[in-house]
Amino acid sequence: LPLALWPTLRSMTLITAPIVTFLLTGLENIGIQIEEPFRVLAIPAFCKTIENNVKDMVLAVSNSESYALIPPPVESSILRTNFVESQQSEFMND
Repeated sequence: LPLALWPTLRSMTLITAPIVTFLLTGLENIGIQIEEPFRVLAIPAFCKTIENNVKDMVLAVSNSESYALIPPPVESSILRTNFVESQQSEFMND
């Protein structure tokens, strides 16, 4: 790199080459982190938090006498019908 910059920059090559090298090295590190984000993220901590939350919810439901926290299951066909009807009514109102 310094030899390629010398004809253009002359003495400024001594300042420019380390800056360009630093920027290219940083760009390479960003690319590596994007390719493999799981080395950077704390996935085990996230999983442990989710596991503890689910255990707490199961314990709360099993200790309560009423299952008011759990909504009744809804059939997907009813959801689709309601969604289509709401979209049609919004379209008609506009």
